[in-house]
Amino acid sequence: MRKDLVRRLEKLEAARKTRKERFDALGIIYRTYAPGMERALAEQEEWVADWYVEPDGRISEVRRRITTDSSERGRNYRRDVIGNETEDPELERRGINAGARVMIWVVKKPGVQPFPTRIATIVMRYAP
Repeated sequence: MRKDLVRRLEKLEAARKTRKERFDALGIIYRTYAPGMERALAEQEEWVADWYVEPDGRISEVRRRITTDSSERGRNYRRDVIGNETEDPELERRGINAGARVMIWVVKKPGVQPFPTRIATIVMRYAP
C-alpha cells in the first residue's frame, strides 16, 4: 500500500476517535396520533408532527396532530428524566432526506447552551 494512502487512513482514524458526536441509529420510529386525531381532515386542516425529545437529545417519538394554523409546522417537546413533557421553543429541527432513509435530529437554537453532543436518529421508515 502506498505511504500517502496509509497516512491518510491514519489521519481519518485519528479524527474519528476524537470526534465527540454520537449517532443513535434506530430502524423504525413509530408515528403515533394525538388523542382524538385519528379522523379524516376537515377543510382548512392539515397534519403536523410534534417531536418528543429525551433529555440527551434523542428523538423518541413523532406524534401527529391536526391543526388549522397554516403557519404551524409542529412543536418540539422535551421529556425530563421522570417522563414529564414540556414544550421547548429552544429546540430547532434538522434533517436530511436520503432516499429511503431519513436522518433527523434537534439542535439548540443559537444563543442557548447546546447539548453535549449532537445525536442523530436514522429513520429507515416510519411505521404507520
